[in-house]
Amino acid sequence: MASPEDLLALVRDQFLPQASSVRHLSGERDLNFLVTVADSAECYVLKVSDARENPQALALQNAALSYLAQQAPQLPVQRIHRWRDGAHLLALPGPDGLCLARMLAYLPGQPLHEAPPSAAQRRSIGATLAALDRALQDFAHAPVSNEALMWDLHRTPELQSWLPAIQDAQSRAWGEQVFAQYVQ
Repeated sequence: MASPEDLLALVRDQFLPQASSVRHLSGERDLNFLVTVADSAECYVLKVSDARENPQALALQNAALSYLAQQAPQLPVQRIHRWRDGAHLLALPGPDGLCLARMLAYLPGQPLHEAPPSAAQRRSIGATLAALDRALQDFAHAPVSNEALMWDLHRTPELQSWLPAIQDAQSRAWGEQVFAQYVQ
């Protein structure tokens, strides 16, 4: 994948000329980058998909985010932005093929795994998920094949192929145990 400097040049050319920095963020499968603007609180997240990601799944996610922006703007979900050509997805060359990049609004706050758990937190999460469910009740999108939805529980055995990507031996062993229990 391109360097942060190259990504900054891309963002300036294709989305936000006043972007001042690009910094890597953690992520599960996507490469995520925080894009900032100097002397501003304005921030964005550049998400670059893995080349193996199914474009149908990304299109579904983008459509859901666009729908939520119109139907439930009060919900704390990222907003999808368009690239200079008006598209939500921008094709980029990657080491394993074409990757698709998206630009999303940055949501400030503390990551859930860093926040101390509490009953109030659980109630708040439940209420927000209920509001999200209600907001999406009339959402319609072209059908997406099951192979496009990585988190379809019926596809759990396919996820085992990702285990070699886990560098920590103890974590990888834990993952292997989870898959063995799933098969049982």
